[in-house]
Amino acid sequence: MALQNASIPVGATYTPAGGTATTFSPDGVEVKGGLHQSDPTATDMRVQKSLTSKNRPARLDPVTGEWTKAKRGHTFVFPKILASGKMTFPLIRIEVEVHPEQTQGEIDAMFSAGTAACCDADFLSFNRTGNLS
Repeated sequence: MALQNASIPVGATYTPAGGTATTFSPDGVEVKGGLHQSDPTATDMRVQKSLTSKNRPARLDPVTGEWTKAKRGHTFVFPKILASGKMTFPLIRIEVEVHPEQTQGEIDAMFSAGTAACCDADFLSFNRTGNLS
């Protein structure tokens, strides 16, 4: 499939299948408004995967009386030792901004569309190589 004219199943539900269940554990790294966790099963600490989750709640502006959007996100980091011996830190970042007046159904639909962009076949070629066709 192709990115151009992608068919996005907004509102679909997704269930992971396969893979290896990995339990990330809090590791003491302080994150303002969030939590940092890492994969405690890593045998080489240099390539220990980590997950940072952050939350910025919506706030009521006391001057205008309007609400700001809430912002939530996750960053998964997959460190890698290159053939040269240098380190690199590939990552995937998932972020959402929601308004307090959105329904849970509207928010779920946003996550559904985002999930499609991460794993639906229409996006596979783009995600792998950047192919825009």
